[in-house]
Amino acid sequence: MSVNYLGTKTNHILGAREINEAQNYLPGASTSNTNQRRITYLLNPAQGQFYSSIVQTDDGNTASYNGLLVSMEHRFANHFTWLANYTWSHCISTYDFGGELAGNNYQNPENRLGEKGDCNFDRRNIFNTSLVAISPGFGGGIAKKLTGDWQVAPIISAYNGQPFSPTTGSDVSLTGVNADRPNIVGPVYTSGISAAGNPMYLSPAGFKAATTGTFGNAGRDSLVGPGSINWDMALSREFRFNESKRLEVRADFFNILNHANWNAPGGGITSGTFGQITSYSSPRLIQLAAKLFF
Repeated sequence: MSVNYLGTKTNHILGAREINEAQNYLPGASTSNTNQRRITYLLNPAQGQFYSSIVQTDDGNTASYNGLLVSMEHRFANHFTWLANYTWSHCISTYDFGGELAGNNYQNPENRLGEKGDCNFDRRNIFNTSLVAISPGFGGGIAKKLTGDWQVAPIISAYNGQPFSPTTGSDVSLTGVNADRPNIVGPVYTSGISAAGNPMYLSPAGFKAATTGTFGNAGRDSLVGPGSINWDMALSREFRFNESKRLEVRADFFNILNHANWNAPGGGITSGTFGQITSYSSPRLIQLAAKLFF
C-alpha cells in the first residue's frame, strides 16, 4: 500500500482576450450599436469603423493541482494479482489551454480573475481497480487442460463528472464578446423527466439571465456533469500445440454491464433542452479475436 501527495503549479498559460470590446456603460447601449461602442470607434470613428473584434494573446493565466493518491497492490500469488487506486484531487485555473487561440476566453475581457474556477478536466474523485486471474484448471486429464490457463482481467472505474459552464447564448453584457454566463438564483441540480422524455439534470428555475449591460455571477466551469461507472473485461487463453505452433483466443468486453453513463446536459439557458440529458456514452461492445502462430 502506498500514499502519495501530488501537486503542481503552472504559470503563463496561454489564453486570449478581446481588446476591442464594446463599452457597455455608454448611454443608449444596445446590441444594435455594438460596433459604434467599440474602443477603436470611440477613439477615431473615421478609422475605427473598419475594426470589429481584435483578440490578443494573454500569457497571464495560472493553474494549480493538488491530489492525494492511495494505491493498493497484491502481486501474483495463487494465480492472481490485484491493483486498486483512489485519487482525491482538485485542479483550479483561470483558463484551460485547449488549442488554437482564435477568440476571446473571458466573460469580461477586463477581469481575468473572474474566470478562476475548476479546470475543465477536473475530476474530484477517481477510483480504479483491476484484477488478473489465471485459472488453475479443474478435474484431470483433458478437462484440466481445457479449463486451465484461462486469464480473466476485469477493470472497474468510477469517477465524478467534468465541470462545465452555463451560458446565456446572447450578448447580455452588451460587450460584443458573447461569452456571458447567467446568474444563479436557486438550486441548480434536479431530477425527473422533461416533457420531451429526457432525464432532467439541471433546474431551469435556478438560472436567470443577468440584467442587460452586466455580467452574470455564475463562475466558469461552476457546474459538474454526471459521474460515470464503467466495467471492462478481457478473457483470453493460449493453446500451445508444439514449440512453433500455438493458438491465442481472446474476448474483450467494453462496458460489460451496458451501464448507461450520462453525458453532460446542455448548458445554454435559452436552449429548449437546457439541463436535459440527451446523449449517453458508449454501450456494451464485444470484440472476439483468434490468432494462429506458426
